[in-house]
Amino acid sequence: MALEMSSAEQSVLEALGEIYPTATHIHELATKVKPPLESKQLLQAVDGLHSRGLIDCVPLKDFTGLVNAANIVLSSEGIKSLSKPGNQRNTPTTCRVLNVLISSPSDVNAERDAVEKAVREWNVNHRKSRNIMLEPVRWETHSYPAMGERPQGILNNKIVKDADLMIGIFGSRMGTPTGTAPSGTCEEIEEVRKTGRHVALYFSDAPVARNADREQLEALEAYRKSLAKEGLYFTFTSPDDLYRIVTNHLPRIVDEVEDKLRKNEIVSPVTKHEPTIRQPEVKVQFVNRARSMNLRDGDELSPKEMELLWEAARSSSGEIYHSMTMDGEGLRANGKHFLVGATPRSASEWLSALRGLEDRGLIEPLSEDHDFFRVTGEGYTLSDTLEGFARWETHSIKLRALYINADTHEETVACNSLIALPATYYPDQVGVDGHRSRGMKQPRTLLVEGVGAPPNIKWTPTDVEFVDESTQQIESFRVGGLEYVHPGKLKLPLDAWK
Repeated sequence: MALEMSSAEQSVLEALGEIYPTATHIHELATKVKPPLESKQLLQAVDGLHSRGLIDCVPLKDFTGLVNAANIVLSSEGIKSLSKPGNQRNTPTTCRVLNVLISSPSDVNAERDAVEKAVREWNVNHRKSRNIMLEPVRWETHSYPAMGERPQGILNNKIVKDADLMIGIFGSRMGTPTGTAPSGTCEEIEEVRKTGRHVALYFSDAPVARNADREQLEALEAYRKSLAKEGLYFTFTSPDDLYRIVTNHLPRIVDEVEDKLRKNEIVSPVTKHEPTIRQPEVKVQFVNRARSMNLRDGDELSPKEMELLWEAARSSSGEIYHSMTMDGEGLRANGKHFLVGATPRSASEWLSALRGLEDRGLIEPLSEDHDFFRVTGEGYTLSDTLEGFARWETHSIKLRALYINADTHEETVACNSLIALPATYYPDQVGVDGHRSRGMKQPRTLLVEGVGAPPNIKWTPTDVEFVDESTQQIESFRVGGLEYVHPGKLKLPLDAWK
């Protein structure tokens, strides 16, 4: 009996054929299917293809659980289906896939992206001639929620044991101890090394911030010295430098890995049986509680809620990603990582901001585990009112008082960043004649963060000036006073741009 597929299933199958053997996530797949499908249609098509054995993906539950589907790729039957008579698509080119594990502590996110970029560029330049495909493997894209043993053991079973080679990156942190190794990255290195698989290590020689964790730096330096006796590692000074170095190294690394595989010099990883505590199985029901709630009059967003929504709404995907790793939690949107270098208090405030946006219906979860979020229509509407929002990175500001026929005063105040908050308004007042009036509650305001104590000044600032460290440009504003807000913030109402 001939296999019958819907037009949606055929479109999904062909989209997967275009990128084979690269695996993809359900959200990435949605952008590749032509013509685009509605979310429900896409999920039904993926479910139908999987039930026919034409695709593989994990984790799979029921049809509604497919919002979590990752590593979606054509199965052997799917490839055969595409090559049947009457199908205009050619059979996807088959090649050997080598899994490249990218491992690091949490302080080198830009460097991790640089390595993945180098791996994908290798595929563009060498895949057809070498008949080899490199698959960058990161916990963010290749792991999924699980319970039953220690977290690093779960990651070892999910992604480390299937790696053909590993690229390890260290910046200024060693990482968090796992119970069996100094950090998750160190444990992954040993898991890969003991089976004869290739490990390429790269250490940053970039200048270290003054507030860096000295204990982490000392542990990392000791580990680096210990490796010097056992093999060769390379150093880099920036993400771009690392990208250039890895791009140059990859052809030789792939040659070595391929040679070891051909000579059977790589042994299968030895399964380490660790004691586990059996947990009662709990079925989690996905409930979207966000859309039923809205921002009420007078219920203002906090500065961190504003920034998180603003960044997400500006991104092409409109998504926020919340993760848990061996080195702690992660929160990012539009390429910005909000928890990297954050103090415990600041990290808690960012996570509260995430919950606050969801409770107000401004973002909605895309998975049962609430790790992916998407800006809702209400969220985009509210983000339009945040056009005055801006952030600058700086370590100090200069407050000045400039008056006619009076002395000029100036004071330098240490800080860690500045935020421009949009103006806020009272609810509209409607008179008996139907006339609607609007009153400003707070003008556009500079919020200076990381101030140790209130400035010891007896005059009222009229101007503020600082250097934006990302552009090295001098920014100056005219302000109308100063208010110290505990803990460690200054509010400077803006009169006008200078």
